[in-house]
Amino acid sequence: MFYKLLKFWHLQDRKFKRPFAELRMLLTCQFANKTPLHRACAELLAILIHDTTTETCYLASVCELGNSIRATDLGLSIRVHGFDHKLLDLTSEILKVLFSFNSGDEFLPAGIIADRFYACLDILRRKYNNEGMRASSLCSDIRLRCLRPTIWSANDKVGNVNDIMRLFQCD
Repeated sequence: MFYKLLKFWHLQDRKFKRPFAELRMLLTCQFANKTPLHRACAELLAILIHDTTTETCYLASVCELGNSIRATDLGLSIRVHGFDHKLLDLTSEILKVLFSFNSGDEFLPAGIIADRFYACLDILRRKYNNEGMRASSLCSDIRLRCLRPTIWSANDKVGNVNDIMRLFQCD
């Protein structure tokens, strides 16, 4: 079921007297957090989208536009914010890359380079290997997993990422 809801606020910048706009989207996916593999794939998708749009997002940041893409328990959270009237153009570019993953039976969409896919997969693997290195983050992670059983540990997710790397033989 789709809910058609669009709320658009703007906040006047106090220094330069320009409106500051922000667009937030939550693209929900029923299986985004079903298993550690699903969660790792959602996080890999967010990294791939960020990596593919790096050049565009850098040019947008020069014009005071920012963005973030992250995987959540419900799906993907996309945030675009800034002063410029090109906010919707940047959002369109990000969504174009996102929806290109839904374009058929190909291994990767046309805009994604295979070498960058393997690099993003390695970035994700290193991120999971480095999680829990500080005692305070490890303790808070364990507490959260006790309260919510659908928060997957980094060890569970790194095992799945290693399986993906073996499947594509990119160790």
